[in-house]
Parts: sequence; structure tokens; C-alpha cells
Amino acid sequence: MLLGNGGVHAVIVCKFEGGEFLFGGLLLLAGRMGDLLGRKRVFLAGLALFTVASLLCGASAVAVFWRTARRLSPGLALPALGSAALSSYWLDLAQSGRPYALFLLLAALQFDLFVVLRERWRARRGALYAGLGILGLYTHYYYALLLCSQLADALWRRRRDARAIAPRLPR
Repeated sequence: MLLGNGGVHAVIVCKFEGGEFLFGGLLLLAGRMGDLLGRKRVFLAGLALFTVASLLCGASAVAVFWRTARRLSPGLALPALGSAALSSYWLDLAQSGRPYALFLLLAALQFDLFVVLRERWRARRGALYAGLGILGLYTHYYYALLLCSQLADALWRRRRDARAIAPRLPR
């Protein structure tokens, strides 16, 4: 009954309220720091912190992309990275899409873990994979598309492997 009558809406509202509480608490902390240290100094420190965090998220996403491309196809890793660096998504990321840097980093890390887990399952990596999925869904709802594509790939591989293992019936 809850899901039929707006349960999803209630979950979304709780998600936004949780973010608002965090933002409000950090805003109070920043206001107090501004009173003690000076507004201009706190503003410049916050701007520098945001810039460095955005730069690190973007650079680490490129590094994870490179590592995953090398793992999937060692001979094509450099051309794949070159084409990704020139794509419009990465250029847009440098301009107006800076808030998507965390989304991109989480997606790249989770895809890299997905490739590793396809070869060999480990419980800790599986838990990290699930945690990255939860964080990714918290950052953007498009993350669900990534999870669906990985689920489809896993189901397809499982079906293919089951057919290869099944005994051949005589005709």
C-alpha cells in the first residue's frame, strides 16, 4: 500500500531531507568559522576545497577509466582513453558538469569492480560494489541505468555459461 500510494515519493523526500540536514549543519559550521576567521578567508578556503575535490574526482575517474580499459583490452586502452578525452561528455564535465565528477568517479570505480568480480568473486569486493552502487544512486538517478546494464550483462553471462556446462543431448 505504501508503494502504491506514494511510497517512492516518500523515499525521495527523505533523501532530500537528509541532504538538507547535512547542508544545514555544514552551513552553520561555515557561518561560525566565518565569524571567527573572517568571511573572505572562509569563502576562499571553501572555494579552494571544492576546486581541489572536483579536480581529484575528475582526475581519478580518468585513472580508473584507463585501468579498466587496460584490463578489458590492453591494446586498445590508449585509443579508448584518447577518444574519451575528446568526447563531448568529458569536455562538458570540464565546464558546466563539475558536480557530476563524483558521479563519474563512482561509476568508473563500480564498473572497474564489476569487471574484476566477473572474473573472480570476493565477498569484500562484492560489498564494496554494493556500497558504490548505493552511493551512486544517491548522487544521481541515472546511476540506475548503469546498474541495469551490469545486471543484464551478468545474467547474459550466467545463461551463456550454463549452456556451455549443460550436457549435450543426443539427437
